[in-house]
Amino acid sequence: MRLRRYSGAPICWDRKIKRLPAGFVVPAQPIKASKPPSGADWVHEIKHDGYRLIVRRDGPTVRLYTRNAYDWTERLPAIAAAAARIKAKSFTIDGEAVVLGPDKKLHYT
Repeated sequence: MRLRRYSGAPICWDRKIKRLPAGFVVPAQPIKASKPPSGADWVHEIKHDGYRLIVRRDGPTVRLYTRNAYDWTERLPAIAAAAARIKAKSFTIDGEAVVLGPDKKLHYT
């Protein structure tokens, strides 16, 4: 399923129709390719198998959304608090949340 620019109408993900929260940015979805693109305009990152999060600030309010537009702000208060300390009035961060253990290595359990 290929997504197009969000028009404000309900969209369908995994056969569920939702009305997206105000300010939600539909995340880019990865696709399989035989090799990564090349050139100066491309940036690559490692997939860590964490949770994809859209962190959105609009004024004093910070919200964390999953890629399926569920509000996880209360589930991940440390990330929300860290985002609230960013000195910008508004921003959107599309990233991945992972858990680091005391040894500073990723933990998947």
